[in-house]
Amino acid sequence: MAQITLPFEYKEGDFPTGMTGNGLGRYVDIKTKLKFDKQGDELILSLPSLPQSCVLEYNIKRNGGENQHNIFDVECSNNGTTYTILKHYTNNFATNLKHESLQIPAATMSIRFKYTQRKKRGNVGIGMIKINSLLLIIGESGYTTFYCGYPYKMPTGLTGNTVKVSGMNVTLTPSYASGSNVPANTPLLISGTEGNHTATILTETVPAFSGTNLLKGTLTEQAITAPAGGMVYVFAKDDTDGLGFYWQNGTDGTTLTNAAGKCYLEVSGGSGVQGFRLDGTLTAIEAAATEKADEQIYDLSGRRVNNAGRGLYIVNGKKVIR
Repeated sequence: MAQITLPFEYKEGDFPTGMTGNGLGRYVDIKTKLKFDKQGDELILSLPSLPQSCVLEYNIKRNGGENQHNIFDVECSNNGTTYTILKHYTNNFATNLKHESLQIPAATMSIRFKYTQRKKRGNVGIGMIKINSLLLIIGESGYTTFYCGYPYKMPTGLTGNTVKVSGMNVTLTPSYASGSNVPANTPLLISGTEGNHTATILTETVPAFSGTNLLKGTLTEQAITAPAGGMVYVFAKDDTDGLGFYWQNGTDGTTLTNAAGKCYLEVSGGSGVQGFRLDGTLTAIEAAATEKADEQIYDLSGRRVNNAGRGLYIVNGKKVIR
């Protein structure tokens, strides 16, 4: 099925690819150009696959038919067949023009505007339909990984960090400041203010990041295998070590399942480190390990030790005095 192109905007005129209507009329002199006049009238937008939530904007206006018990719905579907109501309108909504903004769940295949029930009189006008932004959600930790198939503008209050490794340490580099343009398919660890942030999708091409970045991302959920001699880590919160990049639960660091629209850390070399803990700043992460079946001993410089004498060592990720 043909899909709309993002960013998407419809004002008036012929329907673009991915937009279909059934039974719709048109207004000539008001801002809501599409007229839903009969029960069953509908408009459908077919979306490309998105791992993130997007934002749907539109104008809506009720014309006449007050107290006629009419119902108008905005719905979404992840299979194109079964729909869930996002916004439910009855005759209680005003005849004045109203601008709406709705969060569309990730993986939505289609959005439907539908005149669900028309008892007697009245029609509903819809116009200025837009989908030009994605939701970037920062939790209470102040961090999230983000991977997007479109170029976008970094939201206000957020910073996009790239990641590299030096020895036993990982460094975050603030590569994309608030308001900067981020190229498509750029894996980032984003830091900033807790809450829902709007990332505007750009129409122009943004040059790819040219520096070192050991983060990888996927647009769909994927099983990942580390390269030969390397390890892979997910960004998570460990009960003991806190936020950081760690082996995924139940793995030995050579495989993981990466969530859609998220990133993982890929490190070459068999250091045996099971995790990298955030130390509370934006520039450094300390190596941290969780318990391993075989005893792994390192000195404080991160070098593997086979015959440990007296002193302070890291044993199975914990500092131990011998």
